[in-house]
Amino acid sequence: MNYPTKDFVNSLIQEEKEGTLPFLFTKFFWGYIKSEVQVQCFFSDSGSSEWEGTLADKGFNEFTFSFDCLRVMKEDCLFFFSPWVREILYSSFLFYSSPDKAGEDFSIARNFVGPSFRDILPEDLGLRLEEFAQSMGPTIYLISECGKFVESG
Repeated sequence: MNYPTKDFVNSLIQEEKEGTLPFLFTKFFWGYIKSEVQVQCFFSDSGSSEWEGTLADKGFNEFTFSFDCLRVMKEDCLFFFSPWVREILYSSFLFYSSPDKAGEDFSIARNFVGPSFRDILPEDLGLRLEEFAQSMGPTIYLISECGKFVESG
């Protein structure tokens, strides 16, 4: 199977070097992808008869996203990674171990699976970021016949 994640992320690295993407966006995006896999595996393990075994057992990981799904994820991350969010995150990196943790927190907040930014940032800033992420709505993925995550909404 051909999984485009590696090529897609490499293209983001190149765009960041060329200055067409914000500084540290690729690391933020990678953290988001990894967290999305964890979130989707969590939801798939809810005991639904539709799922036999976990997604992780079936080999789904951060490399099993379709190109179209990655493109939509990039657009969502760019929307969230707006100038005011970047200003908060850049000034708060002393609170974060790395920018990919901020990407993970975006996924966690967006999908309403627990506190995220408030665990690391001062509560007022963390709450603002969580509310902004939640306003984008949770992510829902379908698994295509070829075994890739395909975003459905």
